[in-house]
Amino acid sequence: MTKYIQWIKESWKELKRVTWPTKEDVIATTIAVIVLTIIFSVAIYLSDKIISTAVEYVYRVLGS
Repeated sequence: MTKYIQWIKESWKELKRVTWPTKEDVIATTIAVIVLTIIFSVAIYLSDKIISTAVEYVYRVLGS
């Protein structure tokens, strides 16, 4: 049991030494993640549409 109490005390000391981000940093990072997620989602969607259209075209041409 003393092992666990010691672990908790050491963990608490470490948590006090952590440099936590400011509210502004968290907001800016969150916005960046959301914007990049949207950009990559649109890029993947457009790539998928282009590739599927090209494959359908090839099937129509070669399938005739």
